[in-house]
This record gives sequence, structure tokens and C-alpha cells, in this order.
Amino acid sequence: MEIIEPFTKKKMDEVFRNFYSYPKEKPLEFNLINQQNILEVNEQGASERYVLEKSVNLTRANTLGSSVVQPAFLVSNKSEEDYGAYKIERLDKLEKVNVNNVEQLRLVLNKIARIQAQCLMGHELSCENREYLLKPIAKSITGNFTDIEEQIITTTLDGLQTALNKLLQSNLLVLSNWMSTNNIYIDTNNNDVVFLQNSPGQLLPPAHDALLCIFSLTTEKFRQHHYEDLANFYFKSLINAFKNSNQTIADNITEAYIETQTNTFLPVVKLTAASKAKGSDELRDILANIENYLKFPEVNQEDVYHAIKTKLASSEFDLLNYSLRRLTENNGHLGDYFHLEITVKHQEIVEIFKLFAKIVNSTTDAFTDLIENGLGKKEKFFYITLCGLFDEHGLNDLMDFAPKCYMSGLKGMILDDLTSIGYTPLTPDISLKFDGVRIILEKLAKFHACTFIIEELLSRKWGRKVRLGEEYSGYLEEALIVTDGSIGDFMFNRFQ
Repeated sequence: MEIIEPFTKKKMDEVFRNFYSYPKEKPLEFNLINQQNILEVNEQGASERYVLEKSVNLTRANTLGSSVVQPAFLVSNKSEEDYGAYKIERLDKLEKVNVNNVEQLRLVLNKIARIQAQCLMGHELSCENREYLLKPIAKSITGNFTDIEEQIITTTLDGLQTALNKLLQSNLLVLSNWMSTNNIYIDTNNNDVVFLQNSPGQLLPPAHDALLCIFSLTTEKFRQHHYEDLANFYFKSLINAFKNSNQTIADNITEAYIETQTNTFLPVVKLTAASKAKGSDELRDILANIENYLKFPEVNQEDVYHAIKTKLASSEFDLLNYSLRRLTENNGHLGDYFHLEITVKHQEIVEIFKLFAKIVNSTTDAFTDLIENGLGKKEKFFYITLCGLFDEHGLNDLMDFAPKCYMSGLKGMILDDLTSIGYTPLTPDISLKFDGVRIILEKLAKFHACTFIIEELLSRKWGRKVRLGEEYSGYLEEALIVTDGSIGDFMFNRFQ
């Protein structure tokens, strides 16, 4: 609990009398209970109690419903720091939210989603602040990373700022101003969550507050186990909050939207969380996470967690380190290729996993549209949906026609690194001999066999004729057809 620097009785007396129009002749007595951040005001036996929480520039604020409580009045301490005084009656039977509590976090995230939907649908917001500058936040953090060149840090932050600025141009923005570990109160028994409004706020995409809430109220190890489930729960809650009032907005919260938001805001909220971290262990872990991002911005540490959890079929491991190394050769036009080496401790054994990462860097709007509307979806469909169906129905013995995939999204994928077990990529001008063609046709035959088998199994399960081409037609259409010249020339001319 924060210990508030003592307030002068004179200052509190003036503020309280002005706000409530108390006559000067009526005596008032003020007691400050530092351990609980409570201000007690007594007047001839009658007592009023207020919770004090630090506020920032809270001279005017939007009203966002009964779950977001504004201060009864503001008071400054001897250091001229402003505190909001919130009537304790609204917080009766509520307690501050605990760290690493899944049940409470789900309640908080669901409430955030509902408030954000209400904010978008029912209020004219008196806020034009869409600016979010990363460098002032990062300034106090990046000095810890002495082994990373300053130019690399600057380039990474500039790229992140560009991505963030693009998100701030969206029409789907909400008022962000209540994300602090000190301003969330909860009653788990009655599913009640209250936020103390302690700043005028700024307009940001909804994901910012949800992710900042998760990172502010959890430890790194806890997030390794629960981050994905909590983030998915929040976005489902946000979609449900809009469904009854505006289906169009709900429909716009697509997988592509969610992935774009999380990829950008994960490093953003980590910087914010690090700037506010208090415990040494908490700060150490979040700094290590940020350092990994600055070294390897192509992936977030949460992507690495996901890949290892998928590979091990367990979240019980310690991530020791990971690194990305760009391949010397590049045989594709739609991404950068990397060796991804991850070292973990699992069941008391240190293991090194050598994986392959294909990362799509959308440098132009045309490139982004192509990935989101076609090629990115098709790869995700193959590795996650189609191969997932094969695996689910026991076809594992036939599935050596493709590497195993441990993460797939619009920004890229993580697969087994086949070069580490002896495979070599084919170049476009190679001429195969008989054995090479035979092996390729054998693998292709296994893939085709899996598709025939899964159609038969699904037909029996669903009680109707199932054909993959009909069930998943949207994923099997060609996203890019070049009728003249080479694909390389087309990609270079369109997306440079």
C-alpha cells in the first residue's frame, strides 16, 4: 500500500469546505489513515470517509457509468501531488483486486469490455487526445540494456511507434484512463467491479487497457500459463458486448484485427508496466521480456511461450532464452526466414529446440491487404485447421508430408526447422532425379489420402456428404494470380 505524504490540515480544510459549502464556523477534524489511504472527516460526531488515490490532470472527465467512479473532490499534498477523494460508500464490501487471480481477472476484463462498448455506443467523449509517444516512456527503461546498440533500440521503437500511430487512426477508439493496479476494486461474490477514474484519459484502441490490466496484475510466470486464455476471454467479451447494440462493430473485431492489436500493444504495455513496476522480481522479469523484444522484434515472447506449449503439450517449463538468426538464403517473396533457437528447462532437463520462423513484414498497405485477405489466411488454414483435423482424427502416421506448426498467424509462423535434421530447400532451377521425384510424389499421395479420409470421416460424423473444397472454399481460392512475367517481378513492382 502506498504511503501518502502528509496533507496539511489547512489545505484539506479549504478544499473540503469549498466543495461542500461548509461554513467556516463549523469545526472539522481530519484524520489520515496512511496504511489504508483513507481520509476521515469528522464534524460534531458525524464522519465521512474517503479513499485517496493519486490522480493526474483530473480537472475534467467524461462520465462513463456507475462502474467508473469519479472523485468527490481533489486535494494536494505537501509535494503538490494531486489525489482524488472517492466516497467509501461506493466501495463498501469491495476490495482491491489481487495479483495472479484468474477468476478476478476475468471479472475485470469482462467489465472493461462492457464499459468500452458503452463508451463507444452511448457517449460523446470530450477528448481529442490520440497521441501516444513511446520514447518518453521507454527512456527510463532502455538504459538497462547496455548490450544492445542504441541505434537498434531507436530503430525498433521507431517501427513500433509507426505501427501504433496507424492504430490510433482507427474509428474504434475508447477512453483509456482507469488502468492502474491501485484503482480497481472488486466483489467476487457479487461479480461487481469498480474503477476509480484518476485521469482525464485519452482515446486508444480497446486492447490497450485490457492488455495493460493483464500485465499490471500478473507476474511473468503466471502469464506464461494464462496470458492467451485471458486475452482470448477479453476479446470474446468485447464482441459479445457489442452484439446486442451494434453487430457491425462486433463483426469488425476479426482475427486479423485482434492479432494486429495484440502484436502492437504487447510491447507497448510492457514498457508502461515496466515504468510502474515496484517489486524487484517483477521489474527484472518484465525487463527481460522487453530486452528480448528489442533484440528480436520479429516475435513477442508470448509467441515463444505459445510455440513451446504447443510442442511440449504442457505449460510447465522454464524459458531460459531464445534467439532469432536470419537465414543466409531467402527463397520466398512474402517473408523473412529465421532460425529460432529456444532453450527451456522441462522436467528438470534442459532442452534446446531448433525451429524455423517465417515472419511477414507488411511494409506497404497493399502488402498488408494481400496477407490479411489471402495468403496469411491460407497458410494458417493449412497448418492449424486442416492439419489439426488430420491430427484430431488419428492420421498422424500419414502426416510426415509437412513440418509440424507451433504458431501460425497473419504475421508469420513457427515450424520445425527441417534443415536441422538434414533437409535442404529446393531452388527454382533444380532438376530432380527419379528418387527425388518419387519421394515428393509419395508425400503428396499421403496428403491427398488424408483429405479423402477426413472427408469420409466428417461425412459420417455430420450425417451428410462433406467435401473440403465446399466447406472451406474461402481458404482454397487463389489469393494471387500472375498472368504475365514472373511472380518475383510482380511482387517487387507492387510492394517495394
